Amino acid sequence: MAVNIGELMWTSVKAILPVFLILGAGAWGVRKGIFDERSSATLSWLSKWVYAPSLVFVRLGQGLSQQLFREVWVLGVMGVIIIVLNFLLALVLVLVGKPTKEFRKWYIFALTFPNITALPLVFISAVCSEGNIRKPSYFTSSTNPDSVYFTSDECVEQGQLYLFIYIIFPDIMMYATASVLTAVERANEKSAPASAADVTRKLEEQPAETDDFARVPVMETRRQSEIENGETNELALPPAARAPTPAQAQGSQAPFEPSTSVAQETLPRHCSKDERACTSPAAGATATANNLEDPDADAPRTLRQKCKWPIILLKSVAQPPVLAMILAIIVGVIPSLQAWIFSENTPATPFVAVLEYFAPGLVSVVTLALALLIGNKMTKTRYSELLGGDEEAMGISRRTLFVFVFGRTIFIPGVTFALLYAAIDVFPQDQLLLIILFFEAFVPTANMCAICAPPKQGQIISLGQINQYIVGMISMTMWCFAGLTISTAATDPAI
Repeated sequence: MAVNIGELMWTSVKAILPVFLILGAGAWGVRKGIFDERSSATLSWLSKWVYAPSLVFVRLGQGLSQQLFREVWVLGVMGVIIIVLNFLLALVLVLVGKPTKEFRKWYIFALTFPNITALPLVFISAVCSEGNIRKPSYFTSSTNPDSVYFTSDECVEQGQLYLFIYIIFPDIMMYATASVLTAVERANEKSAPASAADVTRKLEEQPAETDDFARVPVMETRRQSEIENGETNELALPPAARAPTPAQAQGSQAPFEPSTSVAQETLPRHCSKDERACTSPAAGATATANNLEDPDADAPRTLRQKCKWPIILLKSVAQPPVLAMILAIIVGVIPSLQAWIFSENTPATPFVAVLEYFAPGLVSVVTLALALLIGNKMTKTRYSELLGGDEEAMGISRRTLFVFVFGRTIFIPGVTFALLYAAIDVFPQDQLLLIILFFEAFVPTANMCAICAPPKQGQIISLGQINQYIVGMISMTMWCFAGLTISTAATDPAI
């Protein structure tokens, strides 16, 4: 039996096209003022705290078993392998894209972690709607045991179960990496003292409130010997009690008042709260000297000092979907506990009923939240900025943006598909499992990458995401078709 190319192509189009129609509708709603950032934030909050934990616990807790885990354990391992592969390929793309030093680590982060949950959930629902996904040998159908294909509902439930097994470790890795990068960023901002050039530049950029005696911002220059001897050489300092010259006295009717605003400009920006209370330029000069002599005196010296690993690990595990995942795995691998929680007329029945009520809504909520998020990003981006440009003004060059977009949508999926195809015989003869792996290879950057990054880097990632979704209209359809074709050929015994 030959692979039906037309049918697989139509399935691919139906899986990808609705996503972009919803994204377009969300962007239109944002532009018309029907939705705003608050709407997107509300849906994202509901997805994270209500719908995602509900679906994860119901699917994993009810569907996972020791026998199933023995069959599909490779999904959990492949989740780690694909993320590590993404990271290695991102390092290669750094050499090609040449991002700025400030953006480099966030560039790697955004290329490493794709949208591993929201879009695959939507794609699974679309692909399973046709009812032509072949069942694995170990799966026993309760509704149609004689058929070799999943029913639509069975396919969706089994696909979601596979997906949540796959994302167990990538989710923790993403949250942990984001926490580490954020902690390092904050530590660097707090501890890194300003260099002599930075102090001078900041003082020069301050707007000067001038008078007859000082028309430029105050700057202090001292040699090393003067610093050691406690001497200062003051330039353009307003004299505290200098009398006006006769010419100035004749030319001005107002009494002379010494300037204090310029003296305040002398205080270095990195002074502590107590130091800023002083008004002596010499005191500010001493603080500047101390920082210039030993700029790393107060700075953390190692990554271990910058990051409190127990807290970071706790934050990573304490995310609602991750907690639900851990609890569901515990329930799933203990048959007696699983039977008690998901059976009727037990104290857990009302709790499970509430979770089962919210669980089906996750796909709709995450799709709409993604649409509003992309819509808000598009409304803040001018068409002239869509393709990048001035690196100093926008923070990213056209070359870096091009590599960021096509690296995530073409290069990384291409390498991953080639490796998966080369190792296709190693995996179980399970079409749905293979489809999950292929889906995870070509999705765009995760939204969390832009949220966790500092504002400037977050805007750059958002710009790249918009371009990834534009290119993805074609690239994701192409990769979806390739994944369906390979998985069908690998699991159909007649081919």
